[in-house]
Amino acid sequence: MKVLLTGAAGFIGCRVSMFLVRDGMEVLGVDSLCDYYDPALKRARLRNAGIDPAADNGALDLEEGRVYHSSRFAGFSFAMTDVRSSRFAELAADFAPDVVIHLAAQPGVRHSTAHPEDCLEMNVMAFMRVLEVCRELKVGRMLYASSSSVYGDYPAQSFRESDQLQTPRSVYAVSKRTNEMLADVYARMYGIKMVGMRFFSVYGPWGRPDMAPIIFTRAIMAGEPISLFNAGQLSRDFTFIDDVAHAVSRIVAIGQLVNPESVHEVINIGHGVPTLVADFVSELEYHLGRKANIRLLPMQPGEMRSTLADNSRLRMQYGYSPPTTLRRGLARLVAWAREYYGVSPD
Repeated sequence: MKVLLTGAAGFIGCRVSMFLVRDGMEVLGVDSLCDYYDPALKRARLRNAGIDPAADNGALDLEEGRVYHSSRFAGFSFAMTDVRSSRFAELAADFAPDVVIHLAAQPGVRHSTAHPEDCLEMNVMAFMRVLEVCRELKVGRMLYASSSSVYGDYPAQSFRESDQLQTPRSVYAVSKRTNEMLADVYARMYGIKMVGMRFFSVYGPWGRPDMAPIIFTRAIMAGEPISLFNAGQLSRDFTFIDDVAHAVSRIVAIGQLVNPESVHEVINIGHGVPTLVADFVSELEYHLGRKANIRLLPMQPGEMRSTLADNSRLRMQYGYSPPTTLRRGLARLVAWAREYYGVSPD
């Protein structure tokens, strides 16, 4: 099976690519390596996946639009390009994928509040371009990243895919919900089987430096203060990166939607266990062997008070329940952070 994956230098995208090739698929990853956060981390992820221009042709950096082949993982190749470019369409046509996985996006609830135009351009207009490429190439299946943010303040203990979505709390949430509606239109009009994956608070090694798990870990290691909004009384369904990658690979491999008559579905990918952010920090303190310097702050605009995935659909249709406990996941995160950021345990 040939899979074209966007956002392949990203936190989730790079790990998903490795799971796909491990499961015998051929993957072409693309990424623009934008500077929303330090591109050095994205390049380091790619080197860890065997994409190294110096090893390939002696160059110091990746060449725009060129396809590089992994020296570590047979079946994985990568090209640096923007999904809105004509080069992306050319690469897709040459590769002729069976499945497209669209993970490239402008992340960040708070970033979407400060820069709504960035969010809408990357998460709606770029999404449209990928849909158009799928239509033009008659791609049979497309998976795409949605988010737990689409649930907003829905009054439920846990979120089900069938819940009515009426109260988005951020521009980011609106952009992801718009993706779901656009995917539904393209699925019905052009017969492309669509799966929207609602990810819940993904964390782990190689994580994004703008997300709370890495912010907290680095600050505690450095003895710097961390801010807990709503006094740490926000609840999140923290989901380990390998569990997410495993779930995505299973969805691709199995291929069958929950309803065989359907052309589009959304599916939760979360651990299914609620954790207060204050308790998350306490667990980090345990693994790091030092106390955090905590500042308690009020609720921020756009934040959700709680997220929790109902994983029934993932378990029943794809036979998978994310197994990694927070303690095991944070142990791996801390070990990676100490090595990558060069901080040794006391």
